[in-house]
This record gives sequence, structure tokens and C-alpha cells, in this order.
Amino acid sequence: MADQFVQQLNQYVTRIEGHGVLKIDFDQNTAHMQVDEGERMFEAMIVGQKFDKAPWVTSRICGVCPVAHTLAAIKAVEEALRIKPELTAVRLRELLLCGQIIGSHLLHLFFLVLPDYVGVSSAVELAEKFPAEFHLALNIKRFCDKIISIVGGRVVHPVRAVPGGFTMVPTEEEIRSLSLQLEDTIDEAVNLVELFAEQEYPEFSVLEDMLSLADDNSYALYRGMVGLLNGDRFDPRDLENNIQEEVRNYSSAKFSFLKNKTYFTGALTRLNLSSGQLAPRAKNLYNQCFSEEQLNNPFYNNLAQAIEIVHCYEEAEKLIEWLIEESDLQSGLVRPFSGTGYSGGRGVGCVEAPRGLLYHRVNLNENFLIDEYNIITPTSQNVANLEVTCQQLIEKYRDKSDEEKKKLVQMLIRAYDPCLTCSVH
Repeated sequence: MADQFVQQLNQYVTRIEGHGVLKIDFDQNTAHMQVDEGERMFEAMIVGQKFDKAPWVTSRICGVCPVAHTLAAIKAVEEALRIKPELTAVRLRELLLCGQIIGSHLLHLFFLVLPDYVGVSSAVELAEKFPAEFHLALNIKRFCDKIISIVGGRVVHPVRAVPGGFTMVPTEEEIRSLSLQLEDTIDEAVNLVELFAEQEYPEFSVLEDMLSLADDNSYALYRGMVGLLNGDRFDPRDLENNIQEEVRNYSSAKFSFLKNKTYFTGALTRLNLSSGQLAPRAKNLYNQCFSEEQLNNPFYNNLAQAIEIVHCYEEAEKLIEWLIEESDLQSGLVRPFSGTGYSGGRGVGCVEAPRGLLYHRVNLNENFLIDEYNIITPTSQNVANLEVTCQQLIEKYRDKSDEEKKKLVQMLIRAYDPCLTCSVH
């Protein structure tokens, strides 16, 4: 029966981003995450290109989180060129990132995860069985799409954000329209948290090391130091010195380790490190929904994402108000860059992508061309931890039937919200 189960599980895992196979040998209690995507060579693709190609090209790594790649690349290039953007440009970027996180979390939670918990097999069946919840999800999706479209120029692979600012900024009327739609849908975001708080999650408290941006004064998404669960912090520029990456012969994704240990990055990590900086409604929901033990349970990454949707709504509300009341929107436009006397430089850009910490590093020569580029994505950091926790899950629930264990393992994989196309960038 075990051999039969291994053969059943030695197949592509459905309802995740990309193509991956989790191979499990129950006799040996081993699990291997085989990422079945071809290496895409984005880092090599842009060597020799001018600096402004970095955000344009690297955003094509992913159609689900292009904003995060765009912003990380922009921050890296700006640091290398020693450009300081205007505050309005930064606020517009932060608003873009809020829209990105809302949209990605919503897609993952409603269409990929929820079917596991409510006994349906697809989003189509979900829409038929839960029409009110489906309508709720569509309303939230329209809102986050409108943010990205108005600020970024289009929903997928937005084009207006560039090193130094924006090529075009929204009008005050467009920003005000976002405020109205936000007011109409924020209660539905709260309802989404309540929906996921009602679900029954497997008991499983295993996460030890975690890593994300952290800041004492804000819920760190766009900026911050790199924080660890034990309270240690280091500069994002030192990430490559703290993380070891390993290539394995059965997977096209790299495996990342922190001081020779696997670790987790993502929404649950951000709650562990930054829950005190959540916006008021999100913090209240967090206090109602989470216990200390659940903060170490990867299944609760789903609920953490739902709470982050509410936080990003509240953060977007603040940003919109600031842009209307305190900003000259035109100051967010990119300014001419002369580059006089430039002799080359290195820059690092870190942001929190929906799935966790995203790192871009660029080296530019004196001609403003890219000499070297490195990207570390959230999923390439999580995949080693995913293997370990799958093995621990099998051991914890060893007395359950093969079919029950199969379902639990697949639910765990989806809780990590892996983006395998990003992992093989």
C-alpha cells in the first residue's frame, strides 16, 4: 500500500503556482521537493543591458508578483546609482505593493486553498457552492487591480514605476476613486479573515527559524532590516553573507539555508516579527485569531495572509489620504539623470513579496551597464523548509490512512504558497 501511495504522490501537485512534484517514501520517511521547471536564466539575461532594463525584465519572472520584482529591482538600481527618489514616488510604490499583496493573497486563499477546507475540488465548484463568498473575492480583486492599474499603468507587469520615480503619475481624481472603492470593500476583506478563521487547521507546530524585513516603526513591507525570529537583525546588503544556497540534482530550484538550517519566510513570519506594527483592524483580528502555538504552524500561513489583506487595505487607506492631502503628485515623476562622474556601483533592493523576502542585487559598471545580477526569491528560500516540514507531518500523522496523509501533505504544500516559476528565475 505504501508503494502504491508513493506512486500516487509522485505526480504534479495541483493548485500551486508552477510545476512541482513532492516525492515521498513513507518507509524511509523522506520527502523531496522536485521543482519541475526549467531554469530561466533571468540573472544572466540582463548582464550587459543598461540599468533601466533591470525592473522591466525581472518583473517578467512572475505574472502573479511582478510588482515586487519591479520594486526590488528599482531599489537595487537606485542604490547603485546613488539616486534618492522623492517621497511621493516612494508612497506610490508602497501603494502598488499593497495592491500586489492583496491580489496575490486573494488568489492563493480563495482559488488555491479554500477548496481543500470546504470540500470542493475546483474554483468553479466553489463559485457554485459559495456564491456570496465568490462575489466577495471578486470585489476585492477589482479593488486591488484598480490600484495597480491606476498607479502602475496596467494590472500585469506595470510599466510606470522606474528608477528615480514614475514615468506617469495618477491624477488626484483617480486617487480619490480608489478611496471610494476601498470604503466599499474593506468590510469584505474583514469577512475574508473571518472565513479563514473558521476553518479547521491541522495541529502541527514545527517552524523554528524565520526571516523577513522588520522595522520598529512600521509593518515592514517596502523597507527595513532583515529580522530573525530570535530578535537578531542585519542589513539587507548582507543577505548573501548570511544565506547559503545549495543546488540538488533532483530539482531545478536552489535550496536556501540560514546558518545551515532551513527557515521560513512569508506572511506568517511577518506576523511573528511585526504583529505589533499591524494596522488597528488587522491587529484586532490577529489578537482574536492567533495563539502562540499557531504562530509556528505553517498551515496558519493561510490565515496570516487573510489578516495581511486587511492590513494592506488599512495601509492603502493611509497612503491614499497622504497622496490626496499632503502630496504634489507631480513630484513623483522621474527626473533626468545625468550620471556625471559615475564610476560604477553595487546596489541591493529588498522588499516583502507576497510569499516572503525578495532580494535583488545589481553591479553596474561605469557605462551604466549591468555587470552582475543576483536574485533570491521567497520560494527558493522556503523549498528546503517545505521538505523538512513534510517529513515531520508524515511522522506526526503516521497512523492516518494513506489518503488522509496525501491530503494533509498537499494542504501543507499549498499553505506555503510556493511560486515555483519564481524559484527557477
